[in-house]
Amino acid sequence: MTMDFGLSTDRADLVDWARGLAARAGGLDHVRGLRTDPAPAATSYRALGAAGLLGLGLGSGDQLDRALACEQLGAELLWTPQFDSAICTGELLAATEGGDVPAGLPDGSWIVAAPLHALAHPVELPPADTAGPDVVVRSPWLPIATHVAVAVWLPPDRHEGDLAVVLVPRAEWTARPAGSYVDHLPVHETRLPAATLLDRGRVIDHGDVAAALDVATSRTLTAVAAFAVGAARRALETAARYATDRVQFGRPIGSFQAQQHKLADALLHVRQAEQLVRAAAVRTDPAAHRLASAAAARLALKALRQAAYTASIVHGGYGLTLEFDVHLYFVYAQILDGCYGRLASQRLAEESRREAS
Repeated sequence: MTMDFGLSTDRADLVDWARGLAARAGGLDHVRGLRTDPAPAATSYRALGAAGLLGLGLGSGDQLDRALACEQLGAELLWTPQFDSAICTGELLAATEGGDVPAGLPDGSWIVAAPLHALAHPVELPPADTAGPDVVVRSPWLPIATHVAVAVWLPPDRHEGDLAVVLVPRAEWTARPAGSYVDHLPVHETRLPAATLLDRGRVIDHGDVAAALDVATSRTLTAVAAFAVGAARRALETAARYATDRVQFGRPIGSFQAQQHKLADALLHVRQAEQLVRAAAVRTDPAAHRLASAAAARLALKALRQAAYTASIVHGGYGLTLEFDVHLYFVYAQILDGCYGRLASQRLAEESRREAS
């Protein structure tokens, strides 16, 4: 079977629409500002929600529209506020609440701190009369979040020990500084005792939560991969423009074969990742999508690292300073790989072993 990913007129229009939204939502100066103040991220996020971007593909098998939009978010590094949290939480609610997704998720008025690894790896809560360790949530968006979401195995004396997703409102937790990602994006954490989760949170435990969580994780990884592809492509476009304008020895440095080969090799990997992401986005069978989304995320994150590194080298290897746009892509390549790389690799290894057996 061959796949033609030439975009229809409607989808080309969607790309233009998403590109315009992403550009108006802040730009790279907005991304630089997150280092000291995450509050503007909430404004940008709500603008994306009000425009309808966060609701794209919600509860739908075909994720291509969402992937195309996420590529445009990636170009502007609008990983804010954790679009993965909105996608994964929304998909979970759509699957387990009879399709009833609170309007606050797609319209952006809910900002949910739900790191994907925390949802993909549920923790086991102790019985109600037993003291256990708190559930710790780490996220850069806690200071502006309205909800925290975690996946937990409920104790036998609560809902018969089923897997559940719990949403906890802002009044029940406190965000505390806990370091930063690559010395750029401040991270906060909150500790949620089991009693707070079960007594104060919204517990979603009916239906097949395990299957819903697995599908939601796959769809979120597909979106993350699309975001990485968009970021990688923009990093290389920035480097190519610089190589055209920068003159050395009387010639643009882009005319030197060494630079051409670096850019061409990086672009080849980005194009491969792009095709794999789009192939994953149209998979509707859960098992096939699980494998394709993990492979797409792994390849896209690798392509972004290579593209960001290549762009930095083309700019002369100035070190790392946020004054250069390409260095923002370099920083976010490390952040995204740290947040999603291990999960993508684990799921890919699991699916590869399953296929082999």
